[in-house]
Amino acid sequence: MAKVGMAKRSKHYDLDSLTDVSLAIFRDRGYDGTSMENLAAAAGISKAAFYHHVGGKEELLARGFDRSLDALFSVFEEESAANGAAVERVRYVVRRVIELEDRLLPEVSVLLRTRGNSRVERDALARRRQFDRQFALLIEEAQGEGAIRKDMSATLAARLLIGMCTSIVEWWQPNGSIQVDELADAVVSMAFDGLNVDSVVRRKAPRRVVEGRVTSSKSVSAKPTRPPKSLSSPRGKANATKKS
Repeated sequence: MAKVGMAKRSKHYDLDSLTDVSLAIFRDRGYDGTSMENLAAAAGISKAAFYHHVGGKEELLARGFDRSLDALFSVFEEESAANGAAVERVRYVVRRVIELEDRLLPEVSVLLRTRGNSRVERDALARRRQFDRQFALLIEEAQGEGAIRKDMSATLAARLLIGMCTSIVEWWQPNGSIQVDELADAVVSMAFDGLNVDSVVRRKAPRRVVEGRVTSSKSVSAKPTRPPKSLSSPRGKANATKKS
């Protein structure tokens, strides 16, 4: 009977489920601060049973990196990221990064905190930089279409946008008061509209053509005219005398 019980238990703890447990611990304690004893205790199995499924914690870290990076790169292959106006594709990628963080919060958190202390970590950092470069190319395409400002390099813009997206892993709770759709809307709005009230008004204002240029109706105003000089003023009387 004991053998049957062990068989059922070992079947429950497969490599994927142990990876889930390990990434949650890595996120809370840090990878360097986590031992195999910590991981086995969190999984509720012996250290020997843990080693039956995995060779060591670095293998689990690599699996976590692959999960998050594979998911991020797959965004570029999705229909809305591959086709259409470049600026809309940029918006889509930003939104999808937020959504992936909701689904893969431990994986993304561990990825962002890696410092390159091992070969596995350095390989992950290299893939992160590759993702940033691919995103920068998309931003550069949007700049070429005239939809994104050109006074900032595409590389810098990509890093700032991804940095804003990924920083939420430090404070956001998926089960908290802010839902993922609300969060994604806020990040996209902040990135493309900013906090300035005028930018929101301009974006919503109807557009019209004035003297060959497109402008918002809010920005069109008649030039103020000077009121006529009163004849009762001394200068007005003098001018009237000269004309007569």
